[in-house]
Amino acid sequence: MFENRDNPRCPVLAYKEFARRRPQQMNNPESPFYLGVSKHPEKAWYVNQPMGKNTIGNIVKVTCEAGGIQGRKVNHSARKTAISSLVHAGVPPTIIQQLSGHKNVNSINNYSTASNEKQRHLSSI
Repeated sequence: MFENRDNPRCPVLAYKEFARRRPQQMNNPESPFYLGVSKHPEKAWYVNQPMGKNTIGNIVKVTCEAGGIQGRKVNHSARKTAISSLVHAGVPPTIIQQLSGHKNVNSINNYSTASNEKQRHLSSI
């Protein structure tokens, strides 16, 4: 990720705010990334314990519902969308592999689905 100060949704600025709101003792490299949400946000946004598996699993679902995004969405959906977008943009699979952490470049093919535009074109043939 790279900083984009002109964008209010800059991922670097969002992470810095996230880190600032964490309890100090949970900002160590060995601390869990996802922390439980505090029931008293006026004191602290997070608590000194990892977020539960079910809560993490529901984050994308609840967020998509709140945003009116249709269809089944899971935590892996963002990863799949990002990799598919890179494939459709013509980014070489070896570069995508470096970004995604896949051990085998052939794994990138699992994300290679025809775009809506490509499907429309194929349908007309």
